Amino acid sequence: MYLLPERRNHCKTRICKKSVDPEFNEMFSFDVAFNNLPNRMLQFTVYDFDRFTRHDLIGNVIMRDLFDKSDLYNWTEYTMQIVGSQEKDDFGDLLLYLAYSVDDQRLIVTVSKAYNLRPMDITGASDPYVKIEQIYQRRRVKLKKTSIKRANLNPVYHECLEFDVPLNEIDETNLLVQVMDWDRIGRDDLLGCCIIGRDSTTPEGRQQWDDCFRSLSSTDHDPSRPRSVGTWHSILAEVPDDFRNIPKAKK
Repeated sequence: MYLLPERRNHCKTRICKKSVDPEFNEMFSFDVAFNNLPNRMLQFTVYDFDRFTRHDLIGNVIMRDLFDKSDLYNWTEYTMQIVGSQEKDDFGDLLLYLAYSVDDQRLIVTVSKAYNLRPMDITGASDPYVKIEQIYQRRRVKLKKTSIKRANLNPVYHECLEFDVPLNEIDETNLLVQVMDWDRIGRDDLLGCCIIGRDSTTPEGRQQWDDCFRSLSSTDHDPSRPRSVGTWHSILAEVPDDFRNIPKAKK
């Protein structure tokens, strides 16, 4: 068991021998501030113990949204499906924050960090950067990029990219977020992508967009202090068909 994105500390249960329905009933704890939970995930990895050779991986479970799932006063029980090692297409995860300034009609995207990206180089590493395309009415309005993190599969950026998004264009605006592997000589390779907006192909992409702009109508909304909404996105292997070869908007 790991508290991601750091993997320095981990916990493990005892071994339940000769059982396909094991019961552990064991308790573990990690030191983490409650207000830091939105930046964290729990990874549960299940192994088949082998005394003489490498343990066999049975599967993984990633628990996201720890802040929403946590209760300070009561125990909470969750049942989750283990993803088998042969079925798991894991291209990494990306933590993004959205905030919208009504006064400036500007969307601030904070590229925080990525985790467990694919190695693309012969050295077993990648040189990742993130590029974000602002798409309005099926036209590319703007493209912005982060810095490049050399030889890093768990890059930390904490970089803000800003986009002009008028209030009347929110519903038809989407963000195509691509994690790229920089190449000094050839073409940069796609490590994975995600879509944020009403037309996103993933629930978290649609939910984060809605949560960001739903806060504008709340009674405690302060225009001078835009509320930031953070979400971990599971990276897709390829750009969805509807977002490929988007033409540039006419000036």
